[in-house]
Amino acid sequence: MQMDSSSNITTIDLTLPTADAQTSSSNDDKISCTVKTKIGRHGLEQYYEDFKEYNAGDLKGKTSAICILCKEMVWHVKGSTSNYYRHLQRKHKPEYDLWSKNESQKKNENKLKQISLEDSLSSSSHTSKYGSSHHRQVELTKMVFENFIIGLDLPLSITEKPAFIQAMMIVDPKFRVPSRRSIASDYLPKIHEQITNKLKHVCSSADFVSLTFDGWTDRRMRAFYAITMHYIDHMGQLKAHLLAFNPLSGNHTGENLFMEYDRVSTAFSIGNKVVRLITDNASNNLSAFGELVIPGFESYFITEDDTEGSDDNDDQNEINLNVSEGHPPDDDEEQRKPELVLSMKDLAVLREFISIFTLLVEATNRTQAEQCVSISLVAPSVLGIYYDLENELKLCKYISSLCNALIISLKERFGGLLLNLGIPVDDHIKRRSTFHLFSDDIFLISSFLDGQFRLRWILQSPLSQDIKNRLCDKIKRIVAQAAFQVYDSVSNVQTADGAQPETTSTAIDNSQSGGKNSYDNSLTPKRKSLFAYYETSPMPPKKMRINIMDEINEEIMLFLKDQRYETDLIFMKKNHFPYLHRLALKVLCVPATSAPAERVFSQSGLLMRPHRSRLSKDMLSKLTFVKCNLDLLN
Repeated sequence: MQMDSSSNITTIDLTLPTADAQTSSSNDDKISCTVKTKIGRHGLEQYYEDFKEYNAGDLKGKTSAICILCKEMVWHVKGSTSNYYRHLQRKHKPEYDLWSKNESQKKNENKLKQISLEDSLSSSSHTSKYGSSHHRQVELTKMVFENFIIGLDLPLSITEKPAFIQAMMIVDPKFRVPSRRSIASDYLPKIHEQITNKLKHVCSSADFVSLTFDGWTDRRMRAFYAITMHYIDHMGQLKAHLLAFNPLSGNHTGENLFMEYDRVSTAFSIGNKVVRLITDNASNNLSAFGELVIPGFESYFITEDDTEGSDDNDDQNEINLNVSEGHPPDDDEEQRKPELVLSMKDLAVLREFISIFTLLVEATNRTQAEQCVSISLVAPSVLGIYYDLENELKLCKYISSLCNALIISLKERFGGLLLNLGIPVDDHIKRRSTFHLFSDDIFLISSFLDGQFRLRWILQSPLSQDIKNRLCDKIKRIVAQAAFQVYDSVSNVQTADGAQPETTSTAIDNSQSGGKNSYDNSLTPKRKSLFAYYETSPMPPKKMRINIMDEINEEIMLFLKDQRYETDLIFMKKNHFPYLHRLALKVLCVPATSAPAERVFSQSGLLMRPHRSRLSKDMLSKLTFVKCNLDLLN
């Protein structure tokens, strides 16, 4: 037996009998253990005796002690004491309650006496610190949170690192660095609530909004869903915010997805303002929103081609051409691999590939651009790509089958739009889930309201002159109808709390509006009242609707004659085109793809780095929400 320098530790070599050893090779095997008089730092030794820590043999890394109250031996792993107080909790409840009460009192006393980390590192313990409400304290706390934790995606624990605390003391010795716990439990929830309140204000002030919806799984296989909101402000600028980035529990069925969407739309009171909901064409998304019917809302989904393009590098092509023609580069002939040299046929095939996919790459990049109108690009892009592929099919020598397959795929996915443009689609063509969704008139209306397109994309297309004339007349008609319906719905909303004007005959013929593909087939119904004849006072008759239609048609003519070709022309001259401007607020806020929701996942991926694998899903949700909406705080 050996005595340790510490008075409460004794080292003993115990030789166990062969019969008692579970695995032993000889009678000389020994198990070394350390006998202590204290069990951890929680005062449990008053209930236990013969506390041992085993250092060798089969019991290495384990501890044992005998309960004084019931004489039962309790086992645990080295460095932990949870089994010992659990034994008390299960077998000796009164003693456990007394012990637990004493421990709580000790913790409170130690907390009052504890010196903070930043104070212990201070060069002068007498330096006074800012109060929690001091403007400098508030300013630096905001800087730490927004620039380090949100901007640089650093973990919350950075505020408790000695190096960070020392750096902040150089910035301002009076600054009291917030702890990780105070940021997580106090500061972050307050910021989250501030942003939520500002988003609710934005939603209440916006007349029309569009949403994108998508799901994502982090590196720990936890599911989240993102909903982004898009609208056009009074300055004609397209704005986007993240409405929700929440954990998704349960199966990703259409029903669950719709419930999450409904919960968010109800929380922000935007159910009657949503113009379109954009997502990918996954089966659960189609199931969730395919049958969604609310006033002023027609569900519509846009598929996104996973087409990746490569730059047409003329210099590299010239090098490859020289090699194929027998002109070697500067390297020695022996160092070149003949199997890697492109032949003339290889180069021709590559050039055909580049030519075919050039417009597809451009359309993908432009429709996924941020902070700019994109829905107006869809119809001109589909029309341009269709005729370009038809032309390439005549010129292709090697990949005509690929070109033909792309044309068929275009008809399968965008056939409804092609039919609207007067391009025939064979009945034997397979109609995918998006076929009829692209027959929505919003694609024609948005292109017309875009100052750079209007009707030029039709007039300068390869369509026959007869189809061009009929298509231009059709677009002007549906634009006029849509503008009138927006005006009429606003008028009904404004008089909803007062007298309802009498319905007069309208100049719009619904039979000519395109049936189910029209922008909106129903006017807002009157609010019913049991005794309306004496509850309302007589109101002057509303302006005849036929006159409103004349004004809208006049706006359309003036808009087509304008010599400026900017996309935001209708917002720059909103006083000249009040009816079309109101329609543009509703139509042009719709994104062409669900890329905004996918950008949210990129931001969340920066936060959920490998070294932050323990980040809880609730904390990840809040940090992503704040990171994507940080501009609302400024």
